Order: sequence, then C-alpha cells, then structure tokens
Amino acid sequence: MAVVFAGAVAEAQGPQSVPDASEPVVVHVVPDVKVADGKQDEVYAEFQRQYPMYAAEHGLVIAAREEDGEVLIRLNFTEPGEDSGIFMIDSVATYYGQEDMEDARACLHCTPAELVADGLMNVSRAAAVVVEYRPVAAAELLARQEPEPIAEAPAVVEPQPRVRTVGAVGYGGIASVLLGVAGTIAGAVDLNRGEVRQTNLIIDYRPRGRALAGVGIGLMAVGTVLLGVDLGLLLPRREAKARARLDGVSVTSMNGPGLVFSGRF
Repeated sequence: MAVVFAGAVAEAQGPQSVPDASEPVVVHVVPDVKVADGKQDEVYAEFQRQYPMYAAEHGLVIAAREEDGEVLIRLNFTEPGEDSGIFMIDSVATYYGQEDMEDARACLHCTPAELVADGLMNVSRAAAVVVEYRPVAAAELLARQEPEPIAEAPAVVEPQPRVRTVGAVGYGGIASVLLGVAGTIAGAVDLNRGEVRQTNLIIDYRPRGRALAGVGIGLMAVGTVLLGVDLGLLLPRREAKARARLDGVSVTSMNGPGLVFSGRF
C-alpha cells in the first residue's frame, strides 16, 4: 500500500503518493471525551473495545501514528452540564490538506456503548469522503510536480461569513419550549375547572390538568437546555465553520441514521 501522510508532514510537504480507489483507507482516530467524571473512563474503555472491531468490519486499516494515516479524525464526545444526560457528538477529519467538520448530533441518555457506536459512524463516513477525494488529490499532486507559470493574482473581495444564530438543535429546543408552554396552559385550564357536575355525572379535570402541567414543565426544561447548548456551544463552531468556508476548506455534511438532533453550525 502507498504511504500517505495526513498529519503535520502532509501540511508542510503534501502527500508523497495517493492510493488507488480500491485500496483501504488508513485511519488514525483521536477520541476526545469531555463528559461527567464517572462516565469518562467508561467511554474511553468502550472506544478501545469497539474501534478495532468497527475498523475491521468496514475494511479500514488503523494507523498507530498520526503521520501514518491517510486521514486523521478527531472524534469529540461532550456532555454540556453536569449529568445532563445530553451528549454531543462531532468530529473533524483532516486529509490531503482538507478539513471536514461533521455536524454535531445530540444523543439523549445514551450509554457509553451507544455513544461510542454512534460516534464511530463518523469514521466510516469520513473514510468514504477520502476515497471520493483521491482523484482530486492525485491531480493536485501531479500539478505540484509541474512548474507553474507566474501570474498576478487578481484582487479578491472576501464576502462576509453568514452564520445562523440558531441551529437545528436550537430550533428543536424552541419547539420543545413552545409545546411545553401549550401543555402547561392546558393543564392550568383543567386544574382551574376542577370538578364539573352534570346531571348524573361528576367529571374531575384535575388529574388530567396535573399531568399536562407536569409534561409541559418538563418539555420547557428540556427545550431550555437544548437552546442553551445551541447558543453556548454550537454557535462558536458555526462561526468557525463559516470562516473555514471562506478560506476554501471543504465542509461535508454526513448524516447517519438514528434518533438524533443534527444541524449545520
């Protein structure tokens, strides 16, 4: 297999050769786990257990060192708030001087095994993007080996980055808050009605009112947390991603199956 440098050497010198499309992708994955202290070691241990099996199942080759991989993937697991039960998964893949930022996903009340399994899907998606990029990388390598004519670069006016203040996770939080407000109001109305006496029947609306109010308050709490995560954690990443687009960085969205909140940032 041809050796391809995807780490610091690639950024300084460029790849020495590009594998054929039929050759397996050599990956080096660096997990970064920032969750509650009691869960951090469990997530790391689960990653060490699942990672080799996942690579073998998807035909990937694991590189022991960063400079030996065709692609470097930084896989991030974070838990905003102590024991909030909301885990964020995102990744950044670096290959041939390119960077792909995987859209953040929220995993609600996931076990360490479920969290790692969901995150490892980013690895196979990044490998597929690398295979698609190989022809471009080969053409760029060939162009670097040929002398380039000297030409004066035209003046370029850089556009201002357009950043969405609220992302998909935030909109999910807003929807949850609105549903919670509606449920709380409906519950309050039933509580206010109390017992209603009809001809031969007494209808007590209070149990249903208490249930609606409880669900509404819960939805408002979850929505507030999601909105805080979006504005506090994901907004700076969306701003960084917008700047990356202006610098010519390729940003690829790769969404996988599952019950997740996903959004560009």
